[in-house]
Amino acid sequence: VIMVGEIRDSETAHIAARAALTGIQVLSTLHAHDTGSTVDVFREFGVPSMFIADSISCIIAQRLLRMVCSKHRETYKPDAATLKILGLNPEECSGMELVQGVPHPENFGTGYAGRTGIFEVLTIDDEIRQAILDGHSSKELTNLAVGHGLQSLEHSAVKKVLAGVTTVEEMHRVLL
Repeated sequence: VIMVGEIRDSETAHIAARAALTGIQVLSTLHAHDTGSTVDVFREFGVPSMFIADSISCIIAQRLLRMVCSKHRETYKPDAATLKILGLNPEECSGMELVQGVPHPENFGTGYAGRTGIFEVLTIDDEIRQAILDGHSSKELTNLAVGHGLQSLEHSAVKKVLAGVTTVEEMHRVLL
């Protein structure tokens, strides 16, 4: 197993891909918007699609969201626009309540305390591998992966909002 602190340049990307092709498990970090765009970053570094498809077995994208303060919070009824942002039908959610933090000295006046993670995990199967080889865009790869059960960062964040862990505003701050 080789751990590469961060893939920041073409040389490191090529070395990591070549090492993975020899059977060595390579773990690394890389700055990308989501799992699909990770492939684009490797392409921008000049790594051939064949190397990308054959050297990557899993991609995990993650973000941290601030959590609503557990001691100082209140519920509210979201308006139709907020429900649409969450992908919900306003007519079906008339009684729904969401939470928001109440500013207090204990949460430094923010209404938030602590953080929670949202994750997007893309396992490279034969169909995804072929899509990489065929040069599909990051959006096309993500759409294909969603069809295979990928839970997007956005979907993960919406679940946290609906569970009362964070807010719509925090979701937007982190994902936009």
